[in-house]
Amino acid sequence: MLYALFFLILTCSSFARPASSSSIYDLNKRDCKPKHIGYQCLSSRVNIRDIKSTMKSACNKLKQRKNKKGFLLFLIKVFKATVTSKPFPETEKFGFPKDAQMDLVPESVPFIHSYNYVVFSPSKCEFLGMVREKTDSGKVSYTSCEKTTWPLDWLEV
Repeated sequence: MLYALFFLILTCSSFARPASSSSIYDLNKRDCKPKHIGYQCLSSRVNIRDIKSTMKSACNKLKQRKNKKGFLLFLIKVFKATVTSKPFPETEKFGFPKDAQMDLVPESVPFIHSYNYVVFSPSKCEFLGMVREKTDSGKVSYTSCEKTTWPLDWLEV
């Protein structure tokens, strides 16, 4: 009986493969590293988390501003942070709704001016796109940013 058990273990182990070469392990070996997801505007990349938090904050400020009236609205404007969102001027060019708003997405490095804006619909607080402001000889125009992914830095792992 002991010999049969030994023979069975030896037979099974000769047919077994190591875990590193098993088909489950190799199933998706490519592109398995964690990545950032966001938008790239020229050379700057904006993480989707920053976009969502900027848009959520702007929507909340717009709702608060809509609900307040008169003197209370005046006090909020004086003592609280101002609403930074403003109407998006090129809605027809990009095919956005006419009520589209834009808000500045802050840079990850403090004291650097950002030219990247999130464009959203204030009625539904829905993301419409990401644009970058450019100024050519005093005229302001906007270019769309592309959705992209990029790998984490070795410090972020």
